[in-house]
Amino acid sequence: MSEKNRLNDAKLLCPVCGKRLLLEGGSLRCMEGHCFDVSRQGYVNLLPGRGAFYPMELFRNRRFVFDRGFYAPLLEKMQLLIERYVKAEKPVLLDAGCGEGYYAGNLFKNGNWIKTAFDISREAVQLGAQRYEDVAFIVADLKRIPLPDHSVDCILDVLTPADYTEFSRVIKKNGCVLKAIPGEGYLKELRTLAKDQLRSGPYESDRVKDYFALHMQCVRRDRITYTLPVTQEEARAFARMTPMLQRVDVEALDLGGVTEITIDMELLVGKKKR
Repeated sequence: MSEKNRLNDAKLLCPVCGKRLLLEGGSLRCMEGHCFDVSRQGYVNLLPGRGAFYPMELFRNRRFVFDRGFYAPLLEKMQLLIERYVKAEKPVLLDAGCGEGYYAGNLFKNGNWIKTAFDISREAVQLGAQRYEDVAFIVADLKRIPLPDHSVDCILDVLTPADYTEFSRVIKKNGCVLKAIPGEGYLKELRTLAKDQLRSGPYESDRVKDYFALHMQCVRRDRITYTLPVTQEEARAFARMTPMLQRVDVEALDLGGVTEITIDMELLVGKKKR
C-alpha cells in the first residue's frame, strides 16, 4: 500500500480544528490550512511538540523479544477473536498505544483491513513506521484520538491504558474493543527475581477488568498461558523492555538462573453499551 493511500484511508482528523486531513505532497493538510509534515520514516506527529519521550532502547528490546516469537501464540489468539467478532467488508483496526507496532503490523497481513496505530512516544512510532508499510502510524493522545466518530471496527488495547469515552466514540455500533491484560503468572520468573526491588504490590487485574465491564459490554474473556525457554540474551531483553520492572535496577539482576519465561494474558472482548 502506498504512503498516500495508507494515510488517506486512515481518515485522520486535524487535532486543531477537527477537519479531515488529506495528504498533499509530503504533508497532511486540512481545509483550514493546518499542516502536519510526514516524517522521513512515514509517520505523522499529531501531538503538540514531540510527544512523550521514551528511550529508543526500550522499544528495540521489545522488538528483539517480538522477533523471536514469544508473543506469536498471543497474536494468533487475538486474530481468531477479532475474526469472530468483526464482520465488516473492509474493516478498520486501531491499535491504541501501539508501541513499535508489532500487533497492528502482524495482524491480517494479507487481508482487506485498514490499519491505524498510534502512541504518545515518537520513538516507538518511528520504529513501527520503518517496518510495517500497511499501517498508518501517528503520534497521538489517547484522550483525543484523531479519528471520526463511529469509524473503527476493532480497537486493540494491549498492556496499555484505556480511555473508554474515546473508544466508545470512535468504534462503530457493532465494533469491539480487544483488551489484553497481564495474568498473575505474567513474567513471573523476572518478577520473582526482582521482588526485593519492587515497590508496588501485585498487578490488580480484577480492578482493570471491573473498570472494563463498567464501560463496555464484556462479551468474552479468554486466558492464554504458556512458558517458553529463553537464552540469557533474551531474558535480559525481557527485563529491559517490561514496564513491570521500570523501577528496578535491571542491570544488577542476576539473570543466570532464568531459563524460561511465562506469558500469561487475559483477553477481554467488549462491545459498546446500548
